[in-house]
Amino acid sequence: MKIQKRIRVHESFVLALHVGDKIQESLVSFCKEQGIRAASYSGIGAVRNVEIGQYDGNIKSYRTKSFTKTYELSSLTGNIALAHQDDGREELFAHTHVTFTDEEFRVYGGHLFEAEVYAVAELFIHCFEGDLHRRMDEVTGLRILSKA
Repeated sequence: MKIQKRIRVHESFVLALHVGDKIQESLVSFCKEQGIRAASYSGIGAVRNVEIGQYDGNIKSYRTKSFTKTYELSSLTGNIALAHQDDGREELFAHTHVTFTDEEFRVYGGHLFEAEVYAVAELFIHCFEGDLHRRMDEVTGLRILSKA
C-alpha cells in the first residue's frame, strides 16, 4: 500500500451537542468557527429524524432513507475536508457514517446526511495540521480524498 500523505494530529476538541442540534450542521459550523480544515471525529448519543444513504455505484447516486423515531446513536465516525466544487471553490465537508439502534435493538447504518440530537451527542474531534482535500473521482462519481 502506498501512503499518499502523512498527517500529524494537531489539536483535539470535545463537542457536546444538545436537544434539537443538527449533527452535520453543527460539525461544519464548529469547524468553520475554529478554522479547522482537516480532522477526524467520532461520537455517541441519542438522535431522531435521521436521514442516511447507501451509495449505489451503478447509478452513481445515494439511495436514502429517513427514520423519524428516537434512536441510540451507537457509533458515529467521519472526517472533515475541503471539497472541491465544480465552480472551483472549496467548501468544508463533513463525511460521516453512523450506526444507530431502535427500541427493538435493530441496527441501522450508512452515510449520514443529517440527524437531530434527541438527548445529547458527544463528539470527539481530532484536528490535523494542514488541509485535507476531496476531488471528484470520475470512476466512482464521488468526491474522494486526494493529495491536494
